[in-house]
Amino acid sequence: WLQGAPPCIETLHEWLRQLEGTQNATQSGSFDQLITRLFAILKVRRCLLVLDGLEAILSDAGCEEKNDDAYRPGCKAYDALIRLFFQRRHRSCLLLTSQVRTEALNHLDERNGAFRSLELAGLTVADVAALLASQRVATNSSNHEQLHQHYAGNPLLLCQSANLLHELFGGDVDAFLQEELFFMGDIGSALTRQLARLTPLERQVLQQLAQAEQPLSRQALYVQLPSAPSKPEYFQALQTLQRSFLLRQ
Repeated sequence: WLQGAPPCIETLHEWLRQLEGTQNATQSGSFDQLITRLFAILKVRRCLLVLDGLEAILSDAGCEEKNDDAYRPGCKAYDALIRLFFQRRHRSCLLLTSQVRTEALNHLDERNGAFRSLELAGLTVADVAALLASQRVATNSSNHEQLHQHYAGNPLLLCQSANLLHELFGGDVDAFLQEELFFMGDIGSALTRQLARLTPLERQVLQQLAQAEQPLSRQALYVQLPSAPSKPEYFQALQTLQRSFLLRQ
């Protein structure tokens, strides 16, 4: 799990500790040396390696131009690690979970069978009701549908909202909905970090969409932007927002 953004070297050491069975091995070696040891194992053994929560290693700082992802200190090597799984021969699989499609994955072709991506949809209304019930939140057909809509069926956000419900409203869903505190606490912090990685133009696009009373076409959205960007800048912003799963067509 990449929560806390551990350096890539640390992750490689942990993988090798488990794969080589060396519980007390000295934590040493360069990135290249560790990679050599790792792929020597992956060539002869079928392994499933997981990088969970890839967005945690990206920098919170926004940038004006996005020629590459901005990684946290010590985490840029993850980009090279991911690319190596497509460049070297091995018998294993790397599973990534992320709220953002990283630069290392943007140019990969799914047609050759070496790479597959799956965008997970949100929970259904019925699933949301069951999840909230498991969190001891009593809902009716009206208010659990509202929670489903506000959080787009996202199970993590729904669990975090359940915590808010218990801590601040004694589990009273209607009181929570009336206050409209949907993005406070951990939920707001996660959204703030995600928005911090966007350029001013990307934030403008989201702001215009949030203020619109109905869905906007690409052309209608473009003419409403106050900054009058060039078309290439505009479409690049749309692409980035789609890859960050903040925008749907």
